[in-house]
Amino acid sequence: ISPDSAPSFDASGRRLVVPTEGEITTLDAGTGEVLLRHEESRMPQHVALHPGGEGLACSVASRGGADTLWYLRLSSSGRTMAARRYVASCYAMAFAPDGKWIAAASRLRVLLLSPETMEIDRALHGFPGRVTAVAFSPDGRSLAAAGYRVARLFDLSGSVAPRSFPVKGRPTSVEFSGDGSRLAVGSTAEVRSYDLGPNDPRVLRGHATWVYNVAFSPDGTRLASSDFDGGAIVWNPVTGERAATCMEAGARSVLQFSADGTQLLLGSRRGTKPCRTWNPVTGRKGTAEPGDPSRTGLHDHYEETLGYQECRQVHGRDERVRLEHEGKWPVRVVVNGQVSLRLGAGRPGRPQAIALSPDEKRAVTGHTDGTVALWDLSTGRELARGGGHTGTVFALEFHPDGSRVVSGGNDGLMIVRNPSDLLPLVSLRGHESYVHDLDFRPDGKMLASASGDGTVRVWDATPHLERRPTSNR
Repeated sequence: ISPDSAPSFDASGRRLVVPTEGEITTLDAGTGEVLLRHEESRMPQHVALHPGGEGLACSVASRGGADTLWYLRLSSSGRTMAARRYVASCYAMAFAPDGKWIAAASRLRVLLLSPETMEIDRALHGFPGRVTAVAFSPDGRSLAAAGYRVARLFDLSGSVAPRSFPVKGRPTSVEFSGDGSRLAVGSTAEVRSYDLGPNDPRVLRGHATWVYNVAFSPDGTRLASSDFDGGAIVWNPVTGERAATCMEAGARSVLQFSADGTQLLLGSRRGTKPCRTWNPVTGRKGTAEPGDPSRTGLHDHYEETLGYQECRQVHGRDERVRLEHEGKWPVRVVVNGQVSLRLGAGRPGRPQAIALSPDEKRAVTGHTDGTVALWDLSTGRELARGGGHTGTVFALEFHPDGSRVVSGGNDGLMIVRNPSDLLPLVSLRGHESYVHDLDFRPDGKMLASASGDGTVRVWDATPHLERRPTSNR
């Protein structure tokens, strides 16, 4: 038996197909009775059983580099009828649950074929390399295919755009869960499991350029965002309506609500402009000087830590923690003004983002190699490291109760993780450019994201709180 065409059961488990040198045999799995036998001079490469047991599809290597695709059907008289098609190459096959299509992975595309005629119904594209695995969803409405560095999910009705998932190594298999809610992709490097549930966010459009930061008000009823050109917008996160707009000269890439939620602090990341206050209700603006009563409830430390002074400082809205870079290395993790951790050269990827756990005992760092690391601040020990991003991790955020960590990266992807081992629980897709900032609503039920595609997206975070981690190693 060929290692690439091992015996396999049909969807019901009642039939077994056994490809061997010289023939393909379909057996009744219970009695061993031969249901279909087809002589084949060459070793079959891939086989797929019709879900109703009416026949089977197989691919056979032919001379000249082309492969032959056969469909063999058991007729009422017991004879086999065959339809065939030549393709450049075939690396995987699968039947649709209703038997309507045969999916064949052929180089950089997936062909959907009609079994009775083997005519091509359509071709699915979008792969940078050879497609090596295919599978239909249990309801037959979707098709998953995996190739070099990517798995793609196609809605066969054509009403929804294809979704892409990162893959490490050469994919060897794809498989849907029984209810169709998850997709597993096996490769030469690892196994990944993806949540396919609805994750469509509310998209807030209004910025003309990159969105740098997002921040929820303390009561969660408003969401503020700032962009590269210095614009700030306050939104209703539930309806998506714009509540107020403020245009300031210069890049205002850091913003924060006051403790009572009445004012916003606008700060320049490079410290080129003084911090300013803005009341979104009255429209009143002012300069927030140290000691100014208007700064009450705001974060005075921004005036001191923003920008390039003795060293480069990287931080989010969380005033408790920041990264300090002296040149390229070393990197210091500063918590509440005290150096808690020093990261030296030789570690994978330079840290570019940081978040502190609510109990201040752990920190997560995002790195240029696409990984996220978990640190014990009392011992300085690295507890875990997780992957999933294909570029630099720019944003990190803990859920308010510490039960989840979210990372956002250069690939536009957001990954919800288990905070104990950083294993991925679900991936959130929608942004067309890098994710620069993340913020949970104080009650943890919403997640806002800011992106270089000029949009702010508001996600329902509640479905992801009960997810169980799956290995990405």
